[in-house]
Amino acid sequence: MPCSPPIAGHFLYKKFMALIQLSSNIEGINGSIGHLSYSKNRSGYVSKMKAHPGSVHSFTPSGWQISRRDLFKQPALLWQTISESQRRAWNAFAFNISKSNVFGQAYHSSGFNLFCQLNYNLLLIGYGMNADPPSIIPFTVLTSLSISIDPDDDYAVTCAFPGQTIDDNVFYQIYLTTGVKAGTFYVKNKYRLVDNANPGWSDGFYVPNIYPQKLPVPSPGTKIFCRLTPIDFHSGIAGLSVFASCIVPASSHSIGSAAIGAGFQIS
Repeated sequence: MPCSPPIAGHFLYKKFMALIQLSSNIEGINGSIGHLSYSKNRSGYVSKMKAHPGSVHSFTPSGWQISRRDLFKQPALLWQTISESQRRAWNAFAFNISKSNVFGQAYHSSGFNLFCQLNYNLLLIGYGMNADPPSIIPFTVLTSLSISIDPDDDYAVTCAFPGQTIDDNVFYQIYLTTGVKAGTFYVKNKYRLVDNANPGWSDGFYVPNIYPQKLPVPSPGTKIFCRLTPIDFHSGIAGLSVFASCIVPASSHSIGSAAIGAGFQIS
């Protein structure tokens, strides 16, 4: 099945939820205080802001935000149409997949949550959703990555992973940031999904038309970050991401696409 063009403009916004680790003399926490609500889910105790879109800061959703919300609804709508036996199969499938929270504590997603998560991943890379639990196909992830940016080539970015090849059943989501201060290390809420890297690509690829089309142009001396996240297009399962960063030069002294082997270009 051919992959449709990726949906550009995917921001990872700051989460309005925090995971809580209780001390030994506190058995549990539940209820609301002010704008915070405390509860327990499968990953542990959490604190959430009691807010809905527009209640904290009034805004008009952009066309992209509306389309992304519609995309996010599709797995939940599909769940309502599948049979009870399919739901039981997803619950059993989820029970056999162990996750860990930020404290290293193991937990299992519900069948519904895993169904929505995996099918949302498939939609992001242009594939159809799975009504039944998928087969898990092991894949090899990239273990190293370096990036460079060339101001004299319209700020095109080169991602290099010499000697490595993207598995045939995997797409890599390409996340980039705009320029941040050189000493910055926490950029989790600044990544933006800009494109997908295709199965079978080797050594690296060249990413044009990002700045300023999808992100503000970074200033010389600032740092940009890249994250590549693999998604198996059969199951929607995401693997471990690989990260890299580089300083934006004032003139052309980056690697360049011709220096990394095949030199694929994302169009």
